[in-house]
Amino acid sequence: MVFRSDSSIWNLPGGEIENAETPEKASIRETFEETGFQIKLLYPLGTYNNIDVNTGGVWNKVHLFEGVVISGIFKPEFPGCKGQWFSINKLPKEIKPVTIIRIKDAFDYAGKSFIKRFRPAGPSDHTATLKSD
Repeated sequence: MVFRSDSSIWNLPGGEIENAETPEKASIRETFEETGFQIKLLYPLGTYNNIDVNTGGVWNKVHLFEGVVISGIFKPEFPGCKGQWFSINKLPKEIKPVTIIRIKDAFDYAGKSFIKRFRPAGPSDHTATLKSD
């Protein structure tokens, strides 16, 4: 996991998909940018379609992959960022509930691909705790 110095929260590596980039290539690039590690993706775990509470449409997608580190040493993307491995039973306190859901899904669906629809718990807060449809 990466501790983001801009938000003081632990998160999984990730970010925006650039033009003409696949989710797989974005995952590899973002992981390298945020950690300094070269990774090999083993398989896709799942996709989260995040639902807009006002329109009911998908406002963004999050792709989750299982991968392994093949080379590199941790190098923070920005000053103050940290990287650390955690046991699923000892996750840090500074973590969003949705990140906990994604980590647990990675274990629960290991070897099986899934698609989930999520919507924020609050009426207009896309960062709130998410509920499964």
